[in-house]
Amino acid sequence: ALQSPVPASLCLQGALRVLGHCRPEVCARLCQRLLPGPGALLPGLQDPERSRVLEAALAVAAPPELRRIFQELRGQLRGLARHRVGNHGLQRLLERAPGDLVAEALSELGPALSEPLAQGHPGVVTALMAACARCPELQEEALRHLLQVGHAPS
Repeated sequence: ALQSPVPASLCLQGALRVLGHCRPEVCARLCQRLLPGPGALLPGLQDPERSRVLEAALAVAAPPELRRIFQELRGQLRGLARHRVGNHGLQRLLERAPGDLVAEALSELGPALSEPLAQGHPGVVTALMAACARCPELQEEALRHLLQVGHAPS
């Protein structure tokens, strides 16, 4: 209910940003309440009204919460990367993902980098490459996938 209408959503987004800096423990509790449980996360990320608050929560979520979210989205990252709204939430997740989750995301998204690009979502590729840049052991594989995009048949 607090995630819409738009003014409430904007207030929650601002609260998450502020709490993430000055009161991380309160921010973590708010994130846990805002991020939906199993089965509801993917539809929430794809919903134009709810996705903004979920993106803000992903941007400040603690690593254990990010792991839970990634587990739920495993196997669905390609579809999320192609979705006109959902790709933004995936970008926030990639921005904060720990190295092991980045490796899993790369294995799922890497072979299909041309898909989000074809849908006009270069931010997904940029976020994935930035995440891989934080993980030296993934950089070679990431570069290989990126270079294959330029050689993919049109």
